[in-house]
Amino acid sequence: MRIKGIGRGLPVGSRDKRKLLIIAAAALALLLLIWSGVKWIAGEKPYWGRKPAEIVTAALDSVSAAGSYTYTLETCLVENDKEERLAVFSGAKSGRDSQVVGELDFLKTTVEIVWKDEKLYRKDHSEDRWVELPLLTLDSLDKLMVEIKPLTIFSFADTAEAKYAGKKKEAGKTCRVYEMMSLGEHPWLIDYWEDFNFRLWVDQKTGTLVKGEIRASQPGNGARGIVVRLLVDNIDKPIRIEAPVQQ
Repeated sequence: MRIKGIGRGLPVGSRDKRKLLIIAAAALALLLLIWSGVKWIAGEKPYWGRKPAEIVTAALDSVSAAGSYTYTLETCLVENDKEERLAVFSGAKSGRDSQVVGELDFLKTTVEIVWKDEKLYRKDHSEDRWVELPLLTLDSLDKLMVEIKPLTIFSFADTAEAKYAGKKKEAGKTCRVYEMMSLGEHPWLIDYWEDFNFRLWVDQKTGTLVKGEIRASQPGNGARGIVVRLLVDNIDKPIRIEAPVQQ
């Protein structure tokens, strides 16, 4: 019988060769397992010992304190588990300046607003021109237009009941999902809705908010409700907002 050799001066039969391949495969699998464990520990370690309420609060604060970000805010009416979109807004914030463009589906109209250097501008689509609106303080503007500062609706009377609800992919990012039942504080919500259910998607790597969702029902009618979804992106990236040219 002819014996083949692997390496120099080491005769190995086919049975020995299979053993070496099995050992090599097992060693590789062990290395991959160790590496996966190291990556898992690195990803989970920042969350060890932290309560869900603390993580949720930090995620929201990270966006509120950011110098800039972009966002999309969608509102839908829910009737017997079927959604009908009411409005969708895309906006950008840079410092105290904001720019928003939105479609009000239920009115079949487009809204464009710019808040720049403490001045408010609105696009008049009927005449295709920008107009400056009467001066408002930023605080009063926030109360009137949640679309200008969408994080105001993600304010909670109590975050103590926040619970971890697993991981999901959102916008290409691995996110930790948190859920809570809490009373809302923003008049835009509490004047018309009740039984608020909040869900927040928090970036696993950075701990910043990626997505928020609010579901609420109409008082006395559990089959009718509302869902509000907020997507946040481009946190602290350069964003330039210009005052529109008035005609």
